[in-house]
Amino acid sequence: MLVKKEDSNGIWVFAELCGGSVRKVSFELLGAARRLADAQSEKLAAVILAGDGGASEIPEEAIAFGADEVYVVEGPGYETYNTEAYCCAIATLAEKYRPSAIIIGATDLGRDLAPRLAARLRTGLTADCIDMAYNSETANIDWICPAFGGKLIVTISCPDSRPQMGTVRQGMYDLPRRSDARRGRIIAEPIPASPESSLVRVLDTVVSAAEGPDLESAQVIVAGGHGMGSAENFEKLYRLAELLGGKVAASRAPVEFGWIDEGCMIGHSGKSVSTKLYIALGISGTIQHVAGVKSDLIIAVNKDRNAPIFDIADISVVGDANEFVSALVARLEK
Repeated sequence: MLVKKEDSNGIWVFAELCGGSVRKVSFELLGAARRLADAQSEKLAAVILAGDGGASEIPEEAIAFGADEVYVVEGPGYETYNTEAYCCAIATLAEKYRPSAIIIGATDLGRDLAPRLAARLRTGLTADCIDMAYNSETANIDWICPAFGGKLIVTISCPDSRPQMGTVRQGMYDLPRRSDARRGRIIAEPIPASPESSLVRVLDTVVSAAEGPDLESAQVIVAGGHGMGSAENFEKLYRLAELLGGKVAASRAPVEFGWIDEGCMIGHSGKSVSTKLYIALGISGTIQHVAGVKSDLIIAVNKDRNAPIFDIADISVVGDANEFVSALVARLEK
């Protein structure tokens, strides 16, 4: 499908289901896409795929979080994710309605689905974005993402082909305010999945335990870096996190040193977080790390007064991170 810019209209968000519920990242993207749609005077739509009766009250929920329209595809073959079936269904919808953009969460499912869908629609795809904005001069979406292993933050656009497509990481946006008073249109689209003709068949589904703590939902994170000095010093962070009701995380160096599990790493190669409080202790603040950090309040402690982490910190402390942790723990334990 080759669609010209002037022949497209509408911002779409793929609402990914997990266990019968919409994943948090999809609601985050509805809020961000709402702003894009308003800037372009276009409608915002959510796309839902589910087994027979699996959508339930989800379309109304998507409308409450900002969608003007919801396209619902239900039927056999959509109960569990199948790349071929999902790609075919969304491509069929896109060929019919010609959206100007399709936004998908950068989950395991989204990272599998998006490139195949982009190839099917013969358009471009910007993967693992950390932000997106409407460019009023070009009338395109600017997709912002890390590049070259996180060493740079770049802006990518798709000036000619439509739909514009991007996957966006969880935690990059706050959840939009829900309004059950909002009204929208629910459009049922009967698109058979034809599972018997698929080259891929799901034989079983095994839910594995999440790797590392649930940092994505943590409101307080105490993160340590190379500046903590040793595994023994790093252990102090757990007491501080306990006193603050938070979780312990790290930049890349402590993971490579074996001080903490890989599932606790934050950054371009790790997890993305959105918190109320983020305390960065002995973390230099490379682009690879800060690309995964969003917080209402960032406190950074580092011996190097020129450390890049201070560029994003709300409160900067030039000093030894270990001394800071020990003093703060002692104060909180009083």
